[in-house]
Amino acid sequence: MKKLVILLLTAVIAFPALPTQARPVHRSSGYDVGPIIVITVEFGRRKRDCKGLGICKVGVEWGEPDLVVSNSGWGKAWVENGKLHLDVSRNSLDSGTFNTYFGSGAFKMEEEYALPAEVAAALGVSSYTIKAGNYTITSESGSNTLSLSL
Repeated sequence: MKKLVILLLTAVIAFPALPTQARPVHRSSGYDVGPIIVITVEFGRRKRDCKGLGICKVGVEWGEPDLVVSNSGWGKAWVENGKLHLDVSRNSLDSGTFNTYFGSGAFKMEEEYALPAEVAAALGVSSYTIKAGNYTITSESGSNTLSLSL
């Protein structure tokens, strides 16, 4: 028993702590999929002080976000086959934010947005830029998830 305790303590000391929200995805499907992370998103245009359409700020959320703040939301993000996927929780959006950014069925990026280095690293990529344009929003019936492929 003493040897088992020493072995466990050695393992805990030898291996660094892993973030609780970032986790690798099963890769047996043959797809190139990175870690899934929880993020917070502030919507708007960076060049217009977060006014307008698009993404103004993105950050990695290391806890479980539960606050609904105007002009922002949270969800899960991952990169699959070189494309950023974002699942936004409908419950994290106030009604004004939902209507402005998701109400039309398309998510509009008025300007491109480069992910911060911390977010890109958590996603397992060196950098990622979301191009300006219109992106289709998908949501399964009865789901509280709004999905984007950016």
